[in-house]
Formats: sequence, structure tokens, C-alpha cells
Amino acid sequence: MNQQCIGQQEEMEQKESSFGKVLKVDGPLIFVEEMDGAEMFEIVKVGQKRLVGEIIKLDKNISYIQCFEDTSSLSVGDCVMRTKSPFLVELGPGIQTYPFDGIQRRLQWNENQFNISNNITGLDQDRIWEFKPSSKIKEGMMIFGGDIYGSVFENNLFEDHKILTSPKVQGRVCYIAPEGNYTLKDKVLEIELNGIKQQYGMSHFWPMRESRPILEKLQCNTPFLTDIRVLDVLYPTVFGGTCCASMSSLGGKLFLSKALTKYSKSDCHIYVGSGESESDIVSIIEELKEETLLKKDKEEMILQHLSLIANSSKMPTPTIEVSIYTGLTIAEYYRDMGLNVSLMMDSVTQWARAVNDIQMRIGDMNNQEEYPPILSQKLTQIYQRAGQIKCRGSPDREGSITFVGNVMQSEKHNDPVTIETINNSQVFWLLDKRLSQRKHFPHLNWILSNTKYEQQLESYFNSLNPKFQHLKTVLKQILNQEEQMIQQEAKDLSEDQKLTLEIALMIREDFLQQDTFSQYDDHCPLYKTISMMKCFVIFYQLAKQAILKSTEDNIITWSIIKNIANKLMYKLHVMKFYDLKNPQQELIDYFNNLADEIESTFKDIIDK
Repeated sequence: MNQQCIGQQEEMEQKESSFGKVLKVDGPLIFVEEMDGAEMFEIVKVGQKRLVGEIIKLDKNISYIQCFEDTSSLSVGDCVMRTKSPFLVELGPGIQTYPFDGIQRRLQWNENQFNISNNITGLDQDRIWEFKPSSKIKEGMMIFGGDIYGSVFENNLFEDHKILTSPKVQGRVCYIAPEGNYTLKDKVLEIELNGIKQQYGMSHFWPMRESRPILEKLQCNTPFLTDIRVLDVLYPTVFGGTCCASMSSLGGKLFLSKALTKYSKSDCHIYVGSGESESDIVSIIEELKEETLLKKDKEEMILQHLSLIANSSKMPTPTIEVSIYTGLTIAEYYRDMGLNVSLMMDSVTQWARAVNDIQMRIGDMNNQEEYPPILSQKLTQIYQRAGQIKCRGSPDREGSITFVGNVMQSEKHNDPVTIETINNSQVFWLLDKRLSQRKHFPHLNWILSNTKYEQQLESYFNSLNPKFQHLKTVLKQILNQEEQMIQQEAKDLSEDQKLTLEIALMIREDFLQQDTFSQYDDHCPLYKTISMMKCFVIFYQLAKQAILKSTEDNIITWSIIKNIANKLMYKLHVMKFYDLKNPQQELIDYFNNLADEIESTFKDIIDK
């Protein structure tokens, strides 16, 4: 057989191996036969409409495919074409322009409903960007994966969008475009390796299920501050931290979304709506649309640094399952620019139900199992993509992804999804429905929440105030003692117990409770938070000392203290109202003077 015939035969065999036939359709799951050589997580096109699907299981000659679109048009025998590629997410300028679904199709929302915009996938290829080449990239020099070769202006909150090479790129620079206006598909970089030239625009693609490579994972020891007192001092997380938030209401989601996107010190934010109701997702977006940040004396919409991946409960189950991977890939892209990224997954519970549905259809779990055995492995892989890292490429830089997974609240927090999420998290925030009903906001349960980052953050907080850990310990002891007394229904209270109950009430109402919708308390920087803590603790400790020093000749009761220190207690009540427009040092001096006044007052009480 001559070479031409051999070549034609190989080409025919290759074409045949690129196609399969639909054997069975079960909702979003498609069973396909005659697709030898297919690989896990390979993308396929199904039927005449070329529906997008992904191979999720291979069993002998059967390929199991989850389809991201409505499968009602499919029939047995329909053709299935392999793409021989995993699902790729396009990364570049414009990610924050549109909301996307789990496979990066653009979305529109009208009247509390999401619609796919003409099935357009990826970024806007025709939009013009002003490209500025990096001064460090010259023709003739070598360039490697992760190197930054330019930047564009994205918006007023995200002014410097770095253009970086895909992690697998390597070669010698043949051409770097001059400063000017280009679209994403225009050539702005050309490199050569082993005689082969490759051209690049301002975007690149990356497999959603594959973590982007890093140089090194770093220890997380910088607090992820939100300007929300109860989060920042009682149960803080870190840049690159992992969190589980348990909530039962839309109000909790709105609070947490605002805390992350408006008040936190992150550079950009990713919101992944995985299987929640369309009305909830739209409500969060509409709420955030009203929020602004002050930058360069101008109010800017915070949506400018928010990327949205939205898959409501009405969308196909597979898009819900993959949405978190799309969100993580985008987060890793921003992280690799050297940015601190926050990512909120709403919700892990609905995502787990989507995984459950798919696993049951492919026969990897039985009806008696509540959740598939693979759930723990999948959650661990997701959470492991968080963290603080040293980025690949030049110039040297560090970035982080702080991951917050929301779980639907259960009575005892013992369902498998909540347990696995908590096991993969270092912080647990319990947003208590009962506190919400009592109009206590933010309604974070200060008894059942916890954090494992206290030791890592100890040196940071002590650098701000050497007594910080002591202040925090006393504050939590007061709240815990109050809880114990309430549970024991104590009736005959000692004087120091009366003190504890009243100070606990003040801490709850005037410190933990924060009106984020007001001008005076919408945010609280850490220096003000610590100053407030100091005043509460000093008052409590001195009042307790005075009561314990009470004698027959000098009786000191809590009632007497309240009467004498009435004006001081009022000043403690109104600390949160102190105007942050005043200079920082002026605020610190004010609270230091208040602490001195408390000490002086109690010295007089004890002496008299």
C-alpha cells in the first residue's frame, strides 16, 4: 500500500474515532457508544444543534456525557462529535462586563429571570481596548508563562488589567505591539520557539477543571478585613483563607455579599450563583447595583470590580455543577496578576444536589445514599484552589483567593454537605435566623461561629495593640457567661453577674450590632473597632473590681455604679456614632481620653 493510501486510511480512521452515536437520553445525561479514544472531561457536540456536553464517565465502550443545554431535541442514533479538548474558559479584558453562566455564555436578566444572550460564548471579540505594552518586554528576549506583557484600562475601579501569557507559553519575542487600540483577536504579541511562530492577542484560554500552576503556596497571615466588627475581630479570616457560611435567608446573603464586595480590602470579587433561585440571585445583583465606593472623590459602582457567574435552579443541572470551576478559573486568572480575590459560592448545598443528581443518573450512587462518595473529594479539590501564592512569571508578585462557601442552614448543621464544607474550611460563620428576626444585624451567631486563624493573625493584631488578644478574650468571656446564665435561667444574681448581663447587652447592641445601611456605621475600620473594644473591657473590669472590693464600710453594688457612671455608660452607648470623617489620630485620641475618664471615675468610686 503506497503512502498516499496509508495517509487516506489514517485520516478516515481518525474521523471515525471523532464521532459516536447517542444510545440513550436521560434528562441532561446522554449515553454514547462507538466513541473509542474519548477522554474524561472532553467536550463534545451533540446532535444537529451541536449541543455542548462534557464526558464525565467512561465505561468500556459507553461514554457518559452531561449536556449543558436542553436535550429534548435529541434522539437515539444522533451523531456526537468529539472536540478532543477539555472545556476552556476565555480569560482577558471584559470579564466584568457581562454576567455569564457556568460555560461562559453571556446572560441578560429581566424581570427576575436570566436569559442566554443568543448563545454567545466568551468575551466580546469586537470591543476595542487601549493596549499599553510592558516596558520590560523587548523583541529578541525570552518570554515565559505568566509574564506580564501589557495592560489595558478596564474601568474606574479596575484601572490596570494586566495582560499575561498563558502558563504554558514559552519562546522568544518576535513582535510586541505598540501602544494603541486593539480588539481581543488582534495580534499584540508574537513569539518563536524551535522555528515555530505563535501569535497572541490580549486573551487566552485555560481548562476550567485544571488549577493554574503556581511557584509556591505561601502561609496566610494577613487579615481579610471587611470593616464589619464581628467578622474582623471575633471570627476573622485571612487573604487566601477558606470559609463556610451557614445561612437561611436572602438577608444573610445580601449582608455577606456587601461585606465582601464593598467593605473588604480585596482587589476584585467573584460571585458564583450555583443553583439558587433566580429571584435570590437577581436580588443580590440589584442590591449591589445600588452600592458605590468613593475613589478619587467620585462615587463608583462596586459592580465594576465584580465578576458574576450565575446558574439558577431553572438552568440545566450540569451548568450548575461546572459553574464553580468557571468561577475558580477566573479567580485564578486575577490572582495570577498579583491581586487579592474574594470568591463567594452560593450555594454549596445546591451545587452538591446537582452533583448528586448527575451521580445518581450515571449509577455511581444508590437511592439509599444521601450524597455520593465523590462529594468529599470534589469539595476538597475546590477548596484547595484557594490560598495565597507566589505567582509564576515576571515581574515577581503574590496573589490570593479567599473562598467563601455558603451552605443552606440546617437545624443541627450535621448534614453531609455542611460537614464536608466545614471540614474544608478554617472559618465558620453562622448567620442566625433568630437574630435576624430580632432585627439584630449583622446576625452572626457569636457563640457558635469559630475561626482557626487566630494564631496566624496574633502577631498582626498585637502590632496594632499589644493587648488585643486580651481584649478579645474578655469580650468573648462576657458573651459566653451571659449565654450560660440565660440557659441556666439564673434568678438570684450576684452583683458581678448583674454587671456581666448588662455589659453583655451593651456589647451586643452597641458593638456587635452594626447598621451597614447608615452613614455613621456602614463600615468600621479596625483602629476604631479596637478602640471601642478597649473602652468596653476597661469599664467592665474596673466595675467588677469595684464590686469585689465592696466592704461593709464601703458597699459598692452594680446599681450604685450605674448611678455614678451614668454619663460614662451613655458615652459607651454612642461610641459607634463617632464620625469617621475626622482624622484617624483624632479618633484614637478621643477613645484614649474616654478610657482615661473611665479609670479616673472608678478610682473615685473605690476611694469613696
